[in-house]
Amino acid sequence: MLYRKTKLFLGLIPIFISFLVSQSTVAKLNINPEPTRIELTARLNRCKDQGFIVDKNPSNEKILRELVDTCESNLKIVYPPREDLLVRIENCVQSGYKDEIPNNLTLVDLNDLVDLCEKRFINRSNSSSNNSVFIFFISIAIVFFIGVVLNQSSTRDYLLNNQRSHELLLKRQNLTNELLHKVDQMSGTEFEEFLGQLYQGIGWFVELTGKSNDGGCDLVIFTKDRSRSVAIQAKRYKNKIGYDAVQQIYAARDIYKTKEAWVVTNSYFTAPAQNRAKQLGVTLHDRNYLQELIFEYVSRLKL
Repeated sequence: MLYRKTKLFLGLIPIFISFLVSQSTVAKLNINPEPTRIELTARLNRCKDQGFIVDKNPSNEKILRELVDTCESNLKIVYPPREDLLVRIENCVQSGYKDEIPNNLTLVDLNDLVDLCEKRFINRSNSSSNNSVFIFFISIAIVFFIGVVLNQSSTRDYLLNNQRSHELLLKRQNLTNELLHKVDQMSGTEFEEFLGQLYQGIGWFVELTGKSNDGGCDLVIFTKDRSRSVAIQAKRYKNKIGYDAVQQIYAARDIYKTKEAWVVTNSYFTAPAQNRAKQLGVTLHDRNYLQELIFEYVSRLKL
């Protein structure tokens, strides 16, 4: 009976907090969502942590989204709306949370960060004198129920684990941004070699074609059983990539006898290049994809 009452009471706390936030002015934080693939990958990794088994890495965003929907449905994982989490983290910051918060966060990491900061800063400050008694009551009640019902050792371990996860996320994001900046300073050959390192690091087999007479193909990547093989033209460029790159890699696909043809760049593509790629079945990967690729590579490193 005590457990049920405690669970009911704790379930009302977010409602009370939302009410308090709506009555006060909260400083706005600039926290943006990650690109869709990073967002879905984070949610799939959380499913894996809870026992969901994935036979192989999804080959595209559609399959990744289907896996996420399936695992979250099976495990009954439901995340609060992103807007609610942003309000709660802003309120937590106003209450004294001072750790660095990244500008970009997935829904999973934002939810973890909210849980962490709300446990570290239970007491909520409010400038309105009309709410001061109400806030005091909630603070005392929370402290009482946490002390009586929850296992203090488990709570401490949970906080430590979430703190480590938050710190690791920051390291990965900072390293990703650093490597993406270095790409912009690379020569064409250095970029080709760097791409080969990235793909090899996430499980592909890689062959560099050479510095000249490559027929428009800079590297070939393939799976161990050769069920997938890709001819890639690497374009380290300041301006947008045009029509010619699409034509070249399309022709190179036949030369290297691969099943797919990609152009990967640290920049973006012109409209004619995108239209021609659709006609020829060539896949274009721009700077956003490159950032996701680097993040996936960094996530597999032992930091």
